[in-house]
Parts: sequence; C-alpha cells; structure tokens
Amino acid sequence: MAATTPATRLFAIVSGVAAAGILFVTGVVLVAGEREAHRHAKKLRSAGIEVEAEPSTSWRRSVLTSAGLALALTALLARWLSRREARQATETAEFADAVAGGDFDAINPRPRDEPYRRTARSIERVADEIRRRTERAAQGEKGLRTILAGMVEGVVAVDEELEIMLINERAASMLGIEDVAEGRPLTGVAGAAPLKAAMKRVLALGEATTGEIETESDGLVQILELTTAPLRDSDRRITGVVTVMHDMTAVKLAEKMRRDFVANVSHELKTPLTAIHGAAATLIDSPEMPPDVRERFLRNIYRNSERLEQLIGDILELSRIQQGAERLEREMVDVSRLIADIVNRLEAVAVAKGNHVEFRKPPQVVMLDTDRQALSSIVENLISNGIRYTPSGGRIVVTLDFHPGEIGLEVSDNGIGISRKYQSRIFERFYRVDKARSRAEGGTGLGLAIVKNYVQALGGHVDVTSELGKGSTFRVRIPSTTA
Repeated sequence: MAATTPATRLFAIVSGVAAAGILFVTGVVLVAGEREAHRHAKKLRSAGIEVEAEPSTSWRRSVLTSAGLALALTALLARWLSRREARQATETAEFADAVAGGDFDAINPRPRDEPYRRTARSIERVADEIRRRTERAAQGEKGLRTILAGMVEGVVAVDEELEIMLINERAASMLGIEDVAEGRPLTGVAGAAPLKAAMKRVLALGEATTGEIETESDGLVQILELTTAPLRDSDRRITGVVTVMHDMTAVKLAEKMRRDFVANVSHELKTPLTAIHGAAATLIDSPEMPPDVRERFLRNIYRNSERLEQLIGDILELSRIQQGAERLEREMVDVSRLIADIVNRLEAVAVAKGNHVEFRKPPQVVMLDTDRQALSSIVENLISNGIRYTPSGGRIVVTLDFHPGEIGLEVSDNGIGISRKYQSRIFERFYRVDKARSRAEGGTGLGLAIVKNYVQALGGHVDVTSELGKGSTFRVRIPSTTA
C-alpha cells in the first residue's frame, strides 16, 4: 500500500538516484586512483626503484568497502522513510475510517509530515462538527419527546405504509397500546381501526381533516376528536400522516348530562304543575263540589306545591354548589350535637313509616371546622334517603367516628338496597333506580347529588356499599381539626 503513495514513490526515486550516484562516484574514484597509481609506479621505475605490479589493490578494496557501506546506509534510510510514510498513511486512514464509522471521539494520530497532518486535522474538524450537530439533533429530539410526553393530547405520526414513526404515551393510552414501539405497523393495533381509516383518507385526499371516532379500552368507550394532516417533504410529496387526538369523552358526557338535566328538570317540574293545574281547574269548574271532595283537591294542590317548592329549592342549591356561588362559611361545629338535632327532627318522619333512627356517637366531643349548612344538608339528605327507601319496621343507623385527621359518618339501613350495576350512578342529578317509587316517596332525585357536591366542597369523599334486598351504607369522610 505504501509503495503506491506519491511520497513513497518519491523516496524510492531518491534512493535509486543516491545509489546510482554512489556507484558513479566510486567508479570515477577507482579509475582516477588507478591512473594515478600507474603514473606514480612509472616514475618510480624510471628512477630505478622497483614496485609491485598491483600497488593499488588495498586502496581499491577500501574504496569499494566505503561504497558498499554508503549503499547500505542509503538502503536503510530509504526503508526507514518508507516505513514512516506507510505508518502515517495507515494511521490517517484508520482515523478516517473510525470517524466514518461514527466514532467521533477517535484520537487524532497527529502525523509528523505536513500532508498527513493537514489531512488528519481536517478529519478531526469534520468529526467535531458532526459531533456538535449530532448532539444538537439529539437535544432537539429529546426536547420534542419531552414536550410530547407532557401533552394531554395524543400524537401519532405514521409513514405511507402506516408504520408508526412517532407516538407519545398519551396516544398509546388512548389506543390501548401497552408496548409503545416505533416502526410497529398501525394495522397491528387492535383499537386503532377508526384511526387507521382516518389516516388512509388523508393519504388519499392529500389534505387535513377533522372528525370524531370512538375507541374502547378496558371496557371503557372513549370519544376522540381527531385532527389529521399529511406530512410532506421538501418536494411537497406526501411522506406520511400526523394525527392529534383530543379526548372529548368528559366533554361529551357533560353535554349529555346537561341535556338530560334540562329534560329531567322539565319533566320533574311538569308533573306537580300538571297536578296543581288539574286540581285547580276542577275546583273552578265545580262550584257545587261537596266539602270533603273539595278538601281532597285542595290538599292535592298543597302537596304538589310543596313538592314543587322542594324541587326548585334543591335545583337552586345544587346549581349554587356546582357554580361555586355557594361560599362556605367555616366555623367550629359540634358535629355530635348537629347530627343529634337532625335525628330528633326526622325521627317523627321515620316513626310515621314505622321505622326507627338510631344515632351512635363517640364518647368525646367531635368538633369540625366546617360550614354548618353544608354539613347539615349532607346529614339530612342521607338520613331522609334511608327513611324513604326503608320499608316499615326497618332501622336507620347513623354512626359518627373520629380518626386523626378526619371524621367519618356512616348512614346505614336495612331497606330495599341498590343493585351493583346502579351504584356508580346514584350520585348523578335526577338519577333514580326506581323512578315511580322515588316520586311516590317524595324524592326529587337531587339529594345524593347535593351530598356528593357538598362533601367534595369540604375536601372529603363519599361512597356507598349496598346489596339488593338487604340495605345500603353510605360513608362520608371529611378532613377535620379538633378542639
């Protein structure tokens, strides 16, 4: 390899020329010496002095020996120069190969000769520049992935073959992908069929689209709003598709709940108003109505007006809580006394149905820094709910307990109970398991919704356990301070 480099060829030429020069000089010296020896011998003979026939043999041997040594030294110098040349060429080539292979930390061999030194420096500068650009690109990619990881929206980018080029964790969660793997075909993702159809449509049309799809993950249906756009290269050729997904499930659920709320309010208000209107019209049209019949109609009007008043009051109260207009006015409240007063007031209602309300309180005084009206509404609605759905002969037990950092309130009954499939919805506005029975018992369908919202406003939580035909237990936990 070294013999093929220009410098190596130069060294070979110089060595050859030097060797030829030494041989030429040696020959000239030998010829001149030989002539001088003959001339000197001739002079000696003319002077009558006898000389040897070959007087210059030893001198010739010395000259030849010196020439041989000079040739040997020239050959050694040429070989050393050739090896240095080859080593520098090899080290520079290996340095270049290492950088080309991605080892930007490879050590510059720093050759002695200027051509190789200049080449090595150039390679080193190229490696440094590539390293800087690679680091900037890596930082940019890391920043992009950090941004994508922190987004509440899901982002998916695929190529023309619908293979995933980029996907963030939120998108993987929306699509039910457990192992986020770039390069994975989107066609292999079970929950991505609607997304795949939207992306194919954009690839075909070549323009951005928006729409909604439904996906199911772990039995839960999600409504996703998609914004899908084509990816183009510098020549405006479509190379893939990117989709941004917004989870609209909560928004759609809220819209449905608002629609249901308006429909339920209209229905709930219409029922007592229709009864009042009918009874009043009958009284007007029947001036000769017997007194006992008239009284029955008047009581019906009064009862439905009371229901109407209760319904409107509950709607307004719930609306104020949810809108934040119901400001909490905290004060130190003796919780045991507050519950005892409510139990005493509702005991008459329970006795009228043939039921009994029992209050179990702790031995110590339990004080709570809370809003008295909110706590009263929570307790009253839970006890009234127990009385309403417990048949005659039943019992409602109210238990107050205290734990460090919170108080606990339980209201349990041995009433009709709630089926497991309905338990997650009973805190919704106007939701009733048995609508006819609820109206007959005088319920508005808002009591448990008021309880839930007040408990959340106080920083606590409420849940229920129930078994159909055996009764229900409502548990409330509220953060506490004691005094």
